[in-house]
Amino acid sequence: MENDTVQEEAITLAGQAQSLVVDSDDTYIQAAEFGRMIRSAKKRVSDFFSPMKRKADDAKREILAQERKLLGPLEDAQSHTDGQVRAWNDKKERERQAAQRQAEQEMRKAAEDRRLADAIRLQERGQAEKAEALLEKPLIVPPVVVASTTPKIAGLSMVDHWKFRVVDTDSVPRQYLTVDLVKLGGVVRATKGSIQIPGVEIYNEPTPSQRAV
Repeated sequence: MENDTVQEEAITLAGQAQSLVVDSDDTYIQAAEFGRMIRSAKKRVSDFFSPMKRKADDAKREILAQERKLLGPLEDAQSHTDGQVRAWNDKKERERQAAQRQAEQEMRKAAEDRRLADAIRLQERGQAEKAEALLEKPLIVPPVVVASTTPKIAGLSMVDHWKFRVVDTDSVPRQYLTVDLVKLGGVVRATKGSIQIPGVEIYNEPTPSQRAV
């Protein structure tokens, strides 16, 4: 069958189908017969393009196989390299955070020592109330920022990828849970509406089924 024939038949039947209106037993029979014609036409279209699709699929599989053959080792190499870079970056960041915590502790200790010395001087001058007020006043310590010592490389940046792992399914809030639609559909089809499932409306939606001629 030529492409033009397949195309003409498909376009003609598709156009004719849009004018069909079932409003009597006769038009119901007519629509059913027309549906059989459409299914047959669909089969002819599929049969016409099937060999071409197989050839295209075979060619695509060969191309993908050749691509995987080259990309596979490169992906492994990239994964190893990125892992090494990430591990070193994590190590340097842990060191930076530790240094920052140490600097913050030292700054807070120095601020506390200064405040205590000021309170002692006030106490020695007979200003006990001021000394007590000074000690009760919240201690404000400026934030400390320790710069990273990880080498800067042009074109390289560490992009955040926040991930998660579930450690207790029973504690996960309901809004983060999903309904198992596959399991639910299997039960509904198997029981054919003979059971009731809380929160689920089970209904039947018959669809025409015909053999193509």
